Amino acid sequence: MNRANATVAFWLLPFFLVAGCQKAPRSEAEAPAQEPAPVALRTLTEGQGPPVVMLGGGTGGAAAFAPHAQALAKDFRVVRPQSLRIERAQSKQPLPPGYAIKTESAALARSLDQLGLVEPVDLAGHSFGALVALDFALDRPDRVRTLVLAEPPAFWVVPPEEFRTAEEMRGMVELLRTFGPADEPTDEQLVQFQSRLGRKEVKPPAPAQPGWADWVSRRSALRGLSAVANHTDEPGRLTTLRVPVLIVTGKDTVEFHRRINDILAASLPVAERVELTGGHGAPVAARDEFVSELRAFLARHRDTRQAGANPGPAPDPVEAEIKRLEQLEAKAFLERDIPTLSKLWDAKYVVNNPDNKIVAGVSPKERPGLQKPRSSFTREVERLTVRGDLVISMGGETIVPGDGEPHAGKTVHRRYTHVWQRVEGEWKLIARHANVSRIDP
Repeated sequence: MNRANATVAFWLLPFFLVAGCQKAPRSEAEAPAQEPAPVALRTLTEGQGPPVVMLGGGTGGAAAFAPHAQALAKDFRVVRPQSLRIERAQSKQPLPPGYAIKTESAALARSLDQLGLVEPVDLAGHSFGALVALDFALDRPDRVRTLVLAEPPAFWVVPPEEFRTAEEMRGMVELLRTFGPADEPTDEQLVQFQSRLGRKEVKPPAPAQPGWADWVSRRSALRGLSAVANHTDEPGRLTTLRVPVLIVTGKDTVEFHRRINDILAASLPVAERVELTGGHGAPVAARDEFVSELRAFLARHRDTRQAGANPGPAPDPVEAEIKRLEQLEAKAFLERDIPTLSKLWDAKYVVNNPDNKIVAGVSPKERPGLQKPRSSFTREVERLTVRGDLVISMGGETIVPGDGEPHAGKTVHRRYTHVWQRVEGEWKLIARHANVSRIDP
């Protein structure tokens, strides 16, 4: 049992047992042959203070942000996770089955759990790391306080008709597709990759020359970058991410990265922009400039929140969505809307009902509660507890039973507890407990 489910089971043991195992959400174009085993990222930590998590680029990884960590360590606890791609390339191990961007973001969540970082963190990423950071933030907005995105290759945000005519962008995507999880990259592929990012003068050094070891490391790190090209998501989700986001662009970057950043800045509700000296690699090459902008961004949002200058934090999108689903489920239950309930309820939905019976693994049509007529049914959500891909919802319900039922015409008050789980990108109701608190004439 993973950590999240273990916590839920501990809280709700007096009421019911949660059955089934958690699936990681997936939105990849290529479906994996088998479910990836749970993994975590190796992390490097420096300094003390508020946590700042920094995800490096596609070929540099955690090492690229080592100088930044030293500069920030006086004021922050800097956490540098190493991507699975680079970690496995360095250890000459295969990537997990079904490797995808969501494999990385799920592994990041496990790593933060292991470090005890369960509260929202400041999250920064460059290139590949920025794509993982964005995916993490969209799937787990409750775990992100601020977000810094330095040129993420988020090709999925580009409208299809625009993508078809963007030759430079399409060329990069086609090249990325050649870096499969089991493929061994070549020198020529690394040259092409660097060239498409604006470094057209790059050539591989001879084995005896300085820089050969770094070249080999970067070449091997190309393995698995096909996940970038295969990654998809719903562009509309960007508008729900209501955390402060800093969009970082190199002044001399390639056109397709500038265009992606333009779309992100226009789509994210709380976005700021900054440009650094240099191209796509500016966050690394212009270290002092990047660190200065990062510090200023974090200070702005930390200081304004502490000073109370804001009218209050933006509504949490996860909480707003669960509240919406709670009311939709209550309405569907009253109206016996089987198609809607079938979509909202997990296949292994388990209920400890007010009749002191546990009902599990039953289709909506066979649920005892749906066989009983009701004149009215309302629900008030009083508290939501968000823990990654799990949400605990608690509150009250008011029911007026219909003719022929016990207490018909009376007002029955109940207390309820629901457990919602995000399954493959959709929230499902997986467990419920309800008990009668009082009955009014």
